[in-house]
Amino acid sequence: MKVKFDFDQITEDGLKVQLTDTSWLPPEFEFDKPVFATAFCRKLKSGNILVEGHYKVVVVLTCDRCLEMFRLPLNLEFTVNVEVPPSSFLEKDHHLQKTEMETCYVDRAELDLTQLFRQQALLSMPMKSLCSADCRGLCTKCGVNLNESPESCHCEEENDSPFKILARIKKVE
Repeated sequence: MKVKFDFDQITEDGLKVQLTDTSWLPPEFEFDKPVFATAFCRKLKSGNILVEGHYKVVVVLTCDRCLEMFRLPLNLEFTVNVEVPPSSFLEKDHHLQKTEMETCYVDRAELDLTQLFRQQALLSMPMKSLCSADCRGLCTKCGVNLNESPESCHCEEENDSPFKILARIKKVE
């Protein structure tokens, strides 16, 4: 279900929308239900639309270090200014200013909340997915999960350091 409407459909009192399905979540997301998402849209004097959104979802991710699945709760509130810039603005390269970082530019006076929520969900994802900050990951030699059974990995004892030869040189002298 797409939640799309023209700017002029937003009244002076604003418009409150609840996204009842999960179509706004990026298709590559795995998640646990329930999913909660609401938006309040209001028209600004400039003609722009201010969207104050909130969503709550638990996404299922794979840890980048140990490859185990884990759940990451996302509870995010965001505010985005939706603006239709002049056509000349869109035709040339534009470097965003600091004040424009919370602005979403659209090519016509139409707001697609599904797309806006999808963008915010992608932006809220961590750069590196870790099940915990102190995740030890997998042994690079034998593949043992060092979080679960570090005692079954004996690779560190075999220390294959590139500096191992220096220890032998020191012993000779």
